Amino acid sequence: MTVVRRPNGHKWIQFRSPHGSRHTIRLGVVTDDQARAFNRRILDLLSFAKLGQVPSLELATWLADLPRATHDRIAATGLVDRKSFGTLGELIDGWKAASNWNATTAGNLAVFCGNLEKHFGRGKPIAAITPAAAREFHSWLKSSGGR
Repeated sequence: MTVVRRPNGHKWIQFRSPHGSRHTIRLGVVTDDQARAFNRRILDLLSFAKLGQVPSLELATWLADLPRATHDRIAATGLVDRKSFGTLGELIDGWKAASNWNATTAGNLAVFCGNLEKHFGRGKPIAAITPAAAREFHSWLKSSGGR
């Protein structure tokens, strides 16, 4: 996996998929730091894909916040579906459907997801869950005894 510098400041991310095919994501004119940060996220997606796991909440949130064109470029490589999780309910359903959790983790996930649904509602857009909203959720959990 590599960041390719092109003429006029354009950057590309090139990598091999878990199936061995080579892919290129064209980022356009971005800084080296932005290209490296994007590259790290793609590496995370590759790791989850290789292990057959659902991306973490942080990574799913990052994907949901991407502009549609950028998300579609990633989807064209097969790392993610074209449709990203738009709402919290869709994300929770995706976690539950695509994961092989052991019994303890599944139970903890059910409690956590129940708390998310109770606090934010299933229809809450992922993009609307800001760091401030997450801090508010954390405070709410502490005040309600974490259940």
